[in-house]
Amino acid sequence: MPLSGTDEWILRRSRTAAEAYGRFAAEAYGRFAAEADVLSDDAVMTVIGSGTSLEGDRWVLGTDGDDDDPATFLEVETPHGHHSKGGYAGPPLSPGMRLATYTRHDDVGPDQIILRVAGDVAGITVTLSNGRHDRLTLYSDPTHPGVGLTALVYPRNLDIHRIDLSDASGEPLPDRL
Repeated sequence: MPLSGTDEWILRRSRTAAEAYGRFAAEAYGRFAAEADVLSDDAVMTVIGSGTSLEGDRWVLGTDGDDDDPATFLEVETPHGHHSKGGYAGPPLSPGMRLATYTRHDDVGPDQIILRVAGDVAGITVTLSNGRHDRLTLYSDPTHPGVGLTALVYPRNLDIHRIDLSDASGEPLPDRL
C-alpha cells in the first residue's frame, strides 16, 4: 500500500529524529563516561576526610591545594555507581561568622553539604527533616589554619532543619563570632 504524502513526511521525520537521538545518546554517553573518569581522578586533590553515609554513599572531602585560591571539593559515589563532585573556593569564613556552608543537589544522587567552621568549634550536629541527628567528624583545613571542615551526604528527600555548633566542653556556640 503506498504511503500518503503526510505519512511519508512523518516517516522521514521519525527516521531523522531517531538518527539524531542516536548521535546525541552516543555523544552523551561518551561525555558522561569521560566525566566519570575525571571525577574519579584524585591525583590533584588532597584528601581531607572520607566516609560513608547511612544510605551507603561513599564520599571524599578534599582540596586542590592551590595556595593562591584553594578550593574545597566533595566527591560522592552512590551504591549504584553515580558520581558527583562539587565544591567552592574563596575565603574560609565571612567576617564575623563562625559557620560557612556550601550545598549541592543533582537530579540523581543524594544532597550534600560542606561546612567550614571557626577554630573554637569542636562539635557539629545536623538535624534533618525526619528528626535524624548526625554528629559530624571535624577535620582540619590544610589550606586555612584554624578552620575546621566537615561534610554530610544525606537523602535528597530530606532537608536540613538545624545546624548546631558546640565548643570543646559541649556548650552551644552561635553562628556569629
